Amino acid sequence: MALYNNGFENIIDQFENTNSFAEIKDLSTWPLCGFESLSNMQRSLKSFKHRITVGISKHYRSDIIAHYTSICTCFIKSLVHSITETDHSFIWMDLIAYKMIIKAKENVGLIFAFGVGATYGENLTINEYIDIAKNFALMAEHLDTALDYSSYVYELFQLHKMETTESVTNFSAYIEVLSEAILQESVNNSALTNYFETNAIEYFRILRDVKRQLVVYITSRIDSEQLNLKLIESLYICAFLISVIIAPVLILMMKRLTNKLQTVARNLLDKSKELHEEKYRADALLYQMLPRQVVKQLKLNNKVDAEFYEHATVFFSDIVGFTIMSAKASPIDIVDFLNKLYQFFDDCLDVYDVYKVETIGDAYMVVSGVPQRNGTLHCSEIALMALDILEGTKEFQIPHLPNETLMLRIGIHTGPCCSGVVGNKMPRFCLFGDTVNTASRMESCGSRK
Repeated sequence: MALYNNGFENIIDQFENTNSFAEIKDLSTWPLCGFESLSNMQRSLKSFKHRITVGISKHYRSDIIAHYTSICTCFIKSLVHSITETDHSFIWMDLIAYKMIIKAKENVGLIFAFGVGATYGENLTINEYIDIAKNFALMAEHLDTALDYSSYVYELFQLHKMETTESVTNFSAYIEVLSEAILQESVNNSALTNYFETNAIEYFRILRDVKRQLVVYITSRIDSEQLNLKLIESLYICAFLISVIIAPVLILMMKRLTNKLQTVARNLLDKSKELHEEKYRADALLYQMLPRQVVKQLKLNNKVDAEFYEHATVFFSDIVGFTIMSAKASPIDIVDFLNKLYQFFDDCLDVYDVYKVETIGDAYMVVSGVPQRNGTLHCSEIALMALDILEGTKEFQIPHLPNETLMLRIGIHTGPCCSGVVGNKMPRFCLFGDTVNTASRMESCGSRK
């Protein structure tokens, strides 16, 4: 703008305005523009201004434009780098638009610098005319990019009526006149002055206003986001503090709950072991009272049908003189005596393939071939068992009558029979048939042994 207002004398006066650096002195990161610091940059510009002041030439305008353009380009590149490195993804499009507005404003400034001389009658070189056209094309491209990236910038330009205002058309006409001058090597200064004074400055002012408003918009968005982040950070801190306070309580509660669960688990394991042991004892007792296959059917709530056996051997025995023996002893002595005797019989049964059916008083009943069929082995199994019992009674001593000898009557018979479970309460496994009756009669009619 100093180039536009009264030429070189105003440039000297306007140099002082560039000493404040109000917009760049608070930069957190200094750009690499050949200056190590702000003070270094101020000394460099002071030296340049002194050279321009004391060594003025006809090329002073080009030197000033080139020098300040290089500095502006460096700062724009630094801005681009900052936008690339920023983590504010929510405003990156607005930042790119801001960068494009700055570039467009820089292009307009360059057009001012070149066009002011032509407006006031100075002759421009062909390269300077080309630079004007190039900067105008770049300005248009940068503005289009800014409008595409930021809806807010688009709204600002709509507000200023940039798409329909006469200044745009006239400013474009100004560029066309300059382009025509390149071909004809003659410029209508009055026309250029009119275009420049009425439209170019207005265009520059609009870009400046848009840039300032965009800075305020981006700053407000960043401030709002920082406020939200601080709020979220506060919530996280509160949540952390709450968790730190509650964590020991939760850990203590979990420890107590875990101890209770472990205690319950141990108790449950002990109870399971006890239950298993009780089940084993109950099954063992059932297997002593009823055949194993009958017990399995009863556990499944199945009906146990009667079964016929074509071949089986039945054994009966009783004690000779048991009535007289009972009269000489107390009931407890009799029970103790029978318990020891039948325990001896039961031990003998474990050696043979036989099944103990029942005991009634002093009577003892055993069968082989029932309920487990064993072919023709039932005869030999019962016979060998009977001989083993007889041999053992020779050494058996009656507890309450130690001087008397135990004598047995035994009856054995082989033939067909039928078996079945009788009763629902205290069910009993019973044998029926002539074979059973014959064996019983043989026992009752047998001689002493």
